Formats: sequence, C-alpha cells, structure tokens
Amino acid sequence: MATLAGLALVALSAGLIWSHFRTRGVAGRPQFRRRLLTSGLLGLIGLAILVGQFIVAAAQPLLFIIFWLGVLAMAAALGLSGITDLIVTRGSLRRRRQLADSELRRLQAELSDAQQGKREHAHRSNGSVRASEP
Repeated sequence: MATLAGLALVALSAGLIWSHFRTRGVAGRPQFRRRLLTSGLLGLIGLAILVGQFIVAAAQPLLFIIFWLGVLAMAAALGLSGITDLIVTRGSLRRRRQLADSELRRLQAELSDAQQGKREHAHRSNGSVRASEP
C-alpha cells in the first residue's frame, strides 16, 4: 500500500511540475517558484515513502528516526508553502477584484455622463429647432 501511495505522489508531482511549466506566465514570478517548490516537495515525499520501506527500525534505529523526521520536516514545509500560496493568491484576487470594481465604477460614471450629455444635447437641439420655426 505504501508503494502505491509513494508512486502516486511521485506521479502527481511530475504532472503538476509539467503543468506549471506548460502554463507559466513569467518564470521568475514568486508564485511559479512557490508552486514548483510545493510540487517538488510532494515528489520528494513520495520518493521518501518508497525508500523508507527499506529502512528497518530494529536494525538501524538512528537512521530510521532521522529519515522519518526529515520526511516530517518536508511535509511541514509542504504545508507551509501551500498555506503561503493560498494567502498570496487570496490577496492577489482581492486586489484584482478591487481594481475591477473601481474600473466598473469609472465606466458607469462615464456612461452616466455620456447619457446626461446626450439628454442635454437633445434638449438644446429641440429648443433651438422650435425657436427657429415660425
């Protein structure tokens, strides 16, 4: 069962990394680097699960403890990276929504001004036509 879980994590990691490279905008973006780190850590954890099956606790207790503490540290780093990406993405979406709302308000004000100008123009032209008629 652990072998399947390890292989699944490695395959998922490879797919995610390929997807990040395929859909990236700018390679230097922090979000791209964070997502690559997260996907890479996922693959390393999968490999560690595969390798960890062959470390026998009774034969090499110190290696067993250090190895699995390292895996736990990678899992903690993976979680922190995921949380960081979540927070940054929410902030980015919030800023984009605020920009879209301000642009919408600006366009609505422009439309309102244009409609008001059209009404005033129609009113003036109606008045001037009537005044010129006998």
